[in-house]
Amino acid sequence: MYLVKKIKTHPLITLLLNLRGNPRACVYTEPLWGLPFQLYMPFASLYMFSLGLNDIEIGLLLSVSMAFQIGSAFFSGIVTDKFGRRTTLFIADLLTWSFPCLIWALSQNFWWFLAAAMLNGLSRLSDISWVCFISEDAHKDDLTGIFTLVHICGLLAVFFAPISGLLVANYSIVPVVRGIYIFAFISMGAKAILLFLFSTETAQGKVRMAETKDMKIFTMILESGGVFKTMLRSPVILITLGIMVAINITFNVAGTFFALLATNEMALPKQYLAYFPILRSGIMLALLIGAQRIFGRLGFRASMISGLIVYITAQLCLIIGAANPAQGLMFATGYVLFEAIAFGTVMPQRDALVARCSPAKDRARILAVMNTIMISGTMPFGYFAGLLSDMDRRLPFAMNIILFTLVIAIIGLARKGFEKGEEHEQTNHL
Repeated sequence: MYLVKKIKTHPLITLLLNLRGNPRACVYTEPLWGLPFQLYMPFASLYMFSLGLNDIEIGLLLSVSMAFQIGSAFFSGIVTDKFGRRTTLFIADLLTWSFPCLIWALSQNFWWFLAAAMLNGLSRLSDISWVCFISEDAHKDDLTGIFTLVHICGLLAVFFAPISGLLVANYSIVPVVRGIYIFAFISMGAKAILLFLFSTETAQGKVRMAETKDMKIFTMILESGGVFKTMLRSPVILITLGIMVAINITFNVAGTFFALLATNEMALPKQYLAYFPILRSGIMLALLIGAQRIFGRLGFRASMISGLIVYITAQLCLIIGAANPAQGLMFATGYVLFEAIAFGTVMPQRDALVARCSPAKDRARILAVMNTIMISGTMPFGYFAGLLSDMDRRLPFAMNIILFTLVIAIIGLARKGFEKGEEHEQTNHL
């Protein structure tokens, strides 16, 4: 009874039960996206590899996707303001997530994957509208908790991963992953429809739709120049941009090349890839649920730096494990352990920082420009990481260590910028 009482009074559980409006709709439908995503991601690069793609082609697809993300990120703020957060999110979820999964399910060669990468690359339309949608009608003090709940929804979905692992162990990887992609097509489509039905346009979204109703797209593009100048005058936005770029590179590299390193260099059976996410999710759930008060006391800078140091430790596990394949399972497990702790520490802080660092009136456009810059800075590294992996599959993770160290330096040297950002935030109610 005591344990049940403690669970019921946990701040995250209280927040979950008290959510209303769009934040409630976003959080409650998130598992329909998170479950299929977590099922296919561990096998995505191996699926491509099994259909004849090499390391360089896989890295090239990552860069192509990012190139399309640049265009969609730039226009996402304009589209989100003009057509509304709700409508933009509905169409973008179907176009950039559900439909690409169908193409992946039917893929036969590089060109099929290229078409899916182009469509999925437009997903920044979904990302920007979703961030506005979930945050604009929420109280600013609830943002970190709300984004933590979103991450938890994705983590809970991972516990279904053994199903795909068992199937891969008994059948070849290609038909199993094709089936998962078909499921993803249906589930992500259902999420888009349900979210649209059980939500309303945000208050700020209605304001921006009214303000831009008679504005031409070209005029709105020209206004982005003014938004860019606003960003240049904000130290906290510039700092956030540097953090976003570096972390986005490392996540893309790790997500794309971990499976190849683990199975080819660390001698792990392919079906093990389905079980690592369970360990990762269990650790992250415990951290996200049990350590929120600790993060609150530590603050942004201490939490981020601690998490980034743990990220570096995780990359070292992979590099050492690839050189010692006889102990590959031990080092791969260590990587998952440390990566989970780091993710649970870093990501809610980063997401909340991104959502809070811009004035409400220009939020969609500022987020759009920030994402455009982030992806532009990330894009060359997909192909570059593919070249590094082709030479030595440990090199992309050595590059990650350098980038994590760079982020630590940015946060450590930017104390004044964050102090100014906090002052700005106090006057910037959502």
